[in-house]
Amino acid sequence: MLLPLLIFPASIGLVPAFADGWRALRAPRDDVAFAGARFLVAWIVPTWLVFELATTKLAHYTLPVYPAIALLAGAGLLRWFDNRTPAKRTISAALVLAGGGGLIAAAVFLTTHSYAYHEGIDTPSMMALIGGAFVLPALAAVYFFRRLVGILCLTLASALSLLWLAREIAAPRAYTLLISESAARAAADLSDERENAPVLVVGYREPSLVFALGTNTLLYNGKAAAAVAQEGQRALVEAHQADTFTNALKERQLAFVPDFGSVGGLNYSNGDEISIQPGRIRALTAARN
Repeated sequence: MLLPLLIFPASIGLVPAFADGWRALRAPRDDVAFAGARFLVAWIVPTWLVFELATTKLAHYTLPVYPAIALLAGAGLLRWFDNRTPAKRTISAALVLAGGGGLIAAAVFLTTHSYAYHEGIDTPSMMALIGGAFVLPALAAVYFFRRLVGILCLTLASALSLLWLAREIAAPRAYTLLISESAARAAADLSDERENAPVLVVGYREPSLVFALGTNTLLYNGKAAAAVAQEGQRALVEAHQADTFTNALKERQLAFVPDFGSVGGLNYSNGDEISIQPGRIRALTAARN
């Protein structure tokens, strides 16, 4: 479902790409005219099926097959525009609208979750208006232009503009979606009382946090984390595991002492609301004092 968005502006060629792939599968195997298309289909289909069968599905997993899809889309577009009927124009415009509209929706979603409104400007609405200003000329070009070069140039310019909006304006402001980055900053702000000691992360197991903190980061659930916790160690504790962690620490005469405000937001990989509290492990008697 995200393919038209993620491959935009090559989304304009998805229907002819599918048509060419289907023709290649139905053609005789010794037909050299379809050799290139068969190679691309053999690249795309098995890889895609493997990721569809996997239990974890993130949008970037299928990116290795996007070059093959783009090549197939380009080949299909050459034939598609040789005999462009009103139906084909409508389909092409719909695919451009799906891809460009998806990027606009992504930018609006990112800025909505940032809760960042500057100088009275409604940032999500601004993203929608600017994005629409980029997409509409490309949409008109796809439907009314006759020259393929002009269409591709306008859709490519639209794509680059929308990607700039999403990457440079919307994404950096999406604080409540960049939980790992915010949690890593909170851990870095804690004074390092134990030189080179790994950060103990309780109840939050996203690889992005390991990338931010280093490969020696300790990822555990509540009881296992309490078993390895050391006095003075920095810790990041997710709210759902906080009670289990603190109760298990008491058995070792240790306590978790929060140091800053919690880091909260949405874990986009599973849709769960997350709240992570940075702090430090202290001796139970010192924590009470």
